[in-house]
Formats: sequence, C-alpha cells, structure tokens
Amino acid sequence: KSLLVKFLEQFKDFMIIVLIIAAVVSGIVGHINGEGITDSIIIMVVVIVNAIIGVAQEDKAEKSLEALKKLSSYSAKVIRNGKEEIISSDEVVVGDIVILEEGDSVPADGKVLYAQSFGVNESALTGESDVVYKNCKQDKENHFKLNMCYSGTNITNGLGIIEIIAVGKNTEFGRIGESLNEIKEEKTPLEKQINKLVYVCTIISGVVFILTIITNYINHPELIFSERIVESILAGVTIAMATIPEEIPVVLTVFLAMGAWDLTKKKTLTRNMKTIETLGAVNVLCTDKTGTLTENKMEIQDMYEYSDTFIETSYLSCPTVAYDPMEIAIKEYCNSKKAIRKKIEITKEYAFTPETKMTGQIIDNKLLCVKGAYESVLPLCNLEQEIYNKIKDKIDNYSKEGFRVLAVAKQNNLETIPSTLFESKLDFEGLIALYDPPRYGV
Repeated sequence: KSLLVKFLEQFKDFMIIVLIIAAVVSGIVGHINGEGITDSIIIMVVVIVNAIIGVAQEDKAEKSLEALKKLSSYSAKVIRNGKEEIISSDEVVVGDIVILEEGDSVPADGKVLYAQSFGVNESALTGESDVVYKNCKQDKENHFKLNMCYSGTNITNGLGIIEIIAVGKNTEFGRIGESLNEIKEEKTPLEKQINKLVYVCTIISGVVFILTIITNYINHPELIFSERIVESILAGVTIAMATIPEEIPVVLTVFLAMGAWDLTKKKTLTRNMKTIETLGAVNVLCTDKTGTLTENKMEIQDMYEYSDTFIETSYLSCPTVAYDPMEIAIKEYCNSKKAIRKKIEITKEYAFTPETKMTGQIIDNKLLCVKGAYESVLPLCNLEQEIYNKIKDKIDNYSKEGFRVLAVAKQNNLETIPSTLFESKLDFEGLIALYDPPRYGV
C-alpha cells in the first residue's frame, strides 16, 4: 500500500468520521456566528495528527519487516544446462535441479531425485522437531511426503538432489500464506468498545441538540422567527459539540504509540497498534511447542558414564562439522569437558539411516565410535543380562522424564573395517539423555 492509501485508511473509524462532521459543523456555525473557525481547525489538527502517528507506526513496522525479509534470503545451488550455478533462492523456478547439503535451506518444493542419508528438519512447517529422512520412493501415505522436500525447511544430514515442482504461493508454505488472505479481519475489542462509546455519545449529542433547540426556541419569544431559529440551532450545536469526546482518538493513539515504542525497545515489532490492547485482553493463549515454547535445539540433560572413555567416544562419534541438533549438543558438552583429542583422522563414516538408527566413524583406522538408538546399539554389545537390565532401567527412567536417549559404544584395535555397523562387536560406553529446553520465560 502507498503512504496515501495508508493515510486515508486512518479515517475509516466511526469516531474519526464523527469528528470530521463535528469539525465541519463547528466551522459553519463559527462562520455564521462570527466567532471564526478556530474550534474546527483544532479538531481537524487532532484528526490529522492522529492519522500521521498511525501511518508512521505502521510504515516503520513494515519497513522493519521488509529488512528482516531481505536478511533471511539465501542462495541455492542449481544445475542449469548441465552446469552448476549458485543463484538467489528467489530466482529458483519450476524444473530447476537443486543440490542440497547439510546446513542448506530448501528454496522451494521439490521431488527427491537422489538421497544419501538425507535428513531434513521440517519443524518450521510441521512443528515436529524429529529429523525426517527422505528417499526417492513414491509416498502415498503421508501428507508431507518422504520423497518430497518443502520450502523453508533445513537440511541437517547428508546430501540430496531435488527437482523443483512448485514455487511461491504453490508451495506448502505458500498455501498457508494464501489461506491467511481468506481470514476476515475483525475489529479488535478496543475498536468495538470505542465505537460503542462514540455511538452512545452521538445519540446523547443528538438528543441534547434537539432538546436545546426546542428549549431555546421556547425561551426566546421576543425574537423574530428567522433569528429565533438560527439562535436555537447555534445553541443546540454548541451544546452537542461539547458532548462529543474529540480527545479520545488522539489520547488513545498517543498511548498505543507509546506502547508500540516500548515494545520496539524489547525487540518486538507492532504492525497494528490496536493489537497491543487486544493482546492485553487475552486470557487463553494456544500455541505449539517446538520452536515456540521450546528453543528447537537439543540440550544434554544427563549422561550415564559406563566407561572412563565415554566422553571421548561420544565426541568422536560426531562428524567434524555437525548440523544435527543432537550432535551439536554432544560436541558442545564434550568440548566443555576438555577430554577430547584434537588431531584425528576420520577413516570411514557410517551415515545414519532410518533402517540402522545409528551412526559411527572409524578414527585413525583403529577405533570405531558409534552412537544411536539403544535398540540398535545394545544388541551389538556383549553385555551380561544383569548389566543389560540395569542399563534398560536407566533408559526407562530417562524416557519417563521425556528425554531422548542415545547409546554410545566403541570397538578398539580394528583388524578389518566392517562394511556395515551390524558387523561390528562393540563395547558399551554409556547413555546420553537429551531434551529440547523451554525458551527463557516460558
């Protein structure tokens, strides 16, 4: 919207319309009465100042949002005419072949052509924090399909190649945006209360106006008819004007603008000032959890150390550069313990897949470090039944607390490099309990 349109929209309120009518009537009466149009000018100044404050706040918020939008734009790696190019994400079109790696954002909806341990964080779209592993198989069961990548989601693991099939408003995100346009804008509680007040005041003013005219006409029989009518109408208008609360718009606008300014200092943008009062009237707030009530990042809550080398093994089971929220949390925790080797050579990596539910690395051709779901890792460890039961009890206690549990294990002095992790014979090292912490203040 242009500034002119935004400015004119400020005059839609019933209160403002009443004030403009009052200003016009006051000007006409003042001119007839010989008292000038000072009152009329003052009312119009109030109305215009009110509109300017509203436009300024709305324009400032929209410019800030536009700046944030530009900051959030990113590049995409595409294959065009057999050549690899890096372009802006908003230049991606249907039919483009896009290469996605760990840390990338998906620029548009696309069908998966190739997937190698291809994990995607779809929490921004679905609200679920679990990493979704994509494949090339046709998926008819799920709404958010396993052979599709969706705009606005992020790659946490592996490599994928997708063919873009939808951009802009035709993406899943776009459809959500389009559905917002169908929502009928309702008046805020504040607007409803103000309109009710103005409506009542207008009725009172109208009644007082008529009663004053009648009373004045009756009390001035000495005047000729035309003067008697004019005097009565002037008296009625004067009394009616006094009962219209023209200060309300400017007082409300100034105080709401002060509230918006205060929120800005706390890094909160207010697009519509009246929503400040609406939010203050809320008594029930419905929200999703992941990334809203929580930080959408994993944090280590506890560790069960079965071996002295548990911290080091946990660290060495993670890739050099981690993107998965769990691996980031594990590396940060291990770094804080300062019990890690700085110089290592990764000989082989075993990628996480939905089938294996574990991942691992061979270090310096000798040491295999593994982590993953305990259901996958524990059967590869040579554990006595009594020890297994003790570990399982610990896992159950963690699960009851709502934590996500990973088992860590290793194999020393490798003679041959196993083709899969299921061929390895591991020594159990310990358990890691993670959770998605609540945001500060929740």
